[in-house]
Amino acid sequence: MTPASCHEFYVAPQGSDQNDGIKDSPFKTVERAQRAARKTDKSKPGKTVVHLRGGTYTLERTIEFDVRDSGTASHPVVYQAYPGEQPVLSGGRHLDGWEKVGKLLYQASTGGLDFRQLYVNGRKASRSRFPNPGSYLNLAEWNEQNQTILLPPGTVRDWQHFDEVEMYVQMQWSVALMRLETFSVKAQGVELTVKNPERDMVFRRRYPMKLPGQSFHFENAREFIDRPGEWSLSRREGICCYLPRAGEKMDSAEVIVPQLETLLSVKGTLDQPVEYLRFEGLTFMHSSWTMPSDRGYLNVQAGQYSLEPTDKDVQYVGRPPSAVYVACAGHLVFKRNVFKKLGSTGLDLHYGTHDCEVAGNVFYDIAGTAVSHTRLSDPDVEIHTPYNPVDQRDLCVNDWIHNNWIESVGYEYGGSVGILSGWPVAVKIEHNELRHLAYSGISVGWGWTAVPNAMHDNLIRWNHIDSPMELFSDGAGIYTLSEMPGSLIFRNVVSNVNASGWAVGAASPKCYYMDERSGGITFQQNCASAGSGVERYLFNQPGDIRILPMDASMVPDIIKNAGLDPEYRDIGKQAVD
Repeated sequence: MTPASCHEFYVAPQGSDQNDGIKDSPFKTVERAQRAARKTDKSKPGKTVVHLRGGTYTLERTIEFDVRDSGTASHPVVYQAYPGEQPVLSGGRHLDGWEKVGKLLYQASTGGLDFRQLYVNGRKASRSRFPNPGSYLNLAEWNEQNQTILLPPGTVRDWQHFDEVEMYVQMQWSVALMRLETFSVKAQGVELTVKNPERDMVFRRRYPMKLPGQSFHFENAREFIDRPGEWSLSRREGICCYLPRAGEKMDSAEVIVPQLETLLSVKGTLDQPVEYLRFEGLTFMHSSWTMPSDRGYLNVQAGQYSLEPTDKDVQYVGRPPSAVYVACAGHLVFKRNVFKKLGSTGLDLHYGTHDCEVAGNVFYDIAGTAVSHTRLSDPDVEIHTPYNPVDQRDLCVNDWIHNNWIESVGYEYGGSVGILSGWPVAVKIEHNELRHLAYSGISVGWGWTAVPNAMHDNLIRWNHIDSPMELFSDGAGIYTLSEMPGSLIFRNVVSNVNASGWAVGAASPKCYYMDERSGGITFQQNCASAGSGVERYLFNQPGDIRILPMDASMVPDIIKNAGLDPEYRDIGKQAVD
């Protein structure tokens, strides 16, 4: 490659946008480098590279890419980490001004900042909770007529800022997060009323089921702070309280709260998609999502939340935001990036993508889903409606999601998954390593329908899913829905699936679950290990599924080769706080 065919720009946190962008005179912001990269001549073979030097880039707004940022097959545009350095794109803000109140507790004025996560000296703090992490309470019953919830005696008190406290109910395959309104003490227990709109929605919808005995806990009362590393927020007062861990000095601690929902977006149009753009070696941190603080969060399935349910299971859902968002793009590459400490979805390839690659990335400590792919149901489309758009360019076709490390996903917005692909066409999901998931590992398909739809020729193979379903029950390591002719589930390994003690009154978890109307699938040579009370394989009201036998002698080789390919086995060490 000749020097003339390669255009290089440099960005550094200590740079200046008045500089010329060369190595010794870097720009300060990605947006300034982006403007320079747009002007390069891409008609000649080569590439345009923006090198990001190490350090934190605190983003004031979403970095937006569009068709002007496209490269070509012979001249891609690359945004990459400078060798040996770690550039961090952060949507967080510093929270300073901590003052001691009482013997141990500290508080700070938020200055109007709103947030649902807090990080102290790089470590995630725990939102205050009752009972403490590792245990739950069990509700007595749901009162459909009065729209109240009966709880055991003594479980609710007149906590300060009562209406800012939230209740989390474990509902088989998802969570219902609801804000508190009022309570009254009855002879049989405590009658609780939660706020609207979540109250009307949870009582009107049929699924997930409302069952007696379901596990629940409360979050975000100041009175719940009883362990070092816990915090609470009163938005009304604009006060955050925190109990420091050993060794933390609040006059010098770095406290970060997330503020931006989306750190980076790549959005073309169906007529003008973004093409041949790459992101390599970047770290995305501190994205936010505060909608649940305003209206609750009622997960229907796979992270999609209730908007307008009715009594007959006609449901409409919203799609959570993502730290990195993509729509209408081709030959886009995300390689060896780190997505961690994120407040909702990590990476979302929403619609209109083709031949995109998500490879060798780490997804760690994600509040919702790690990777979301394709449309599921738009807010004005009922969830059981088959998807087959008139304009086929809207589909996600031939995308490749492979060799990613996904760990600690979906514990805040329960029911979210590791890899979610709604209505894909010829997606390849292979050689991914998924560990410690609140709910399912890989979920492909949507709609619960036998009606022909856009899906076909999907490939799920050589993935290793370890310890999924740690909080919920009615899901699996690998889960599918609806017809997808020509699809193959091959030589995956699902291990350490155990029945959660907090998933009350529901079907057992599974290693592999071909749920309603799953069809057109060949299921071949998949391995499973599970604890008691777990089903290894379940085919529930399926369509046409071919189940091919496996010689037991193959198992050691399948286990050895599932998960990350050798060239990517170094990435797991990045999945740390």
